[in-house]
Amino acid sequence: MAAADAMDDIGVGPSICGNGVLDSGEQCDGVDLQGQTCASMGFGSGALSCSPLCTFGIGQCRAS
Repeated sequence: MAAADAMDDIGVGPSICGNGVLDSGEQCDGVDLQGQTCASMGFGSGALSCSPLCTFGIGQCRAS
């Protein structure tokens, strides 16, 4: 991977999933879910989470 590919959107350093800061290209990071919930994602209920890859974890979301 080229160094430029690892830069965040302002070019000051690499995006690091799991650092607790929402970086460019991440859906979420830690507890920062950008205000999203299972309901906002089309589910009836449940607990949205953030995966170790900084993508939404819908495993605990339930259909309506």
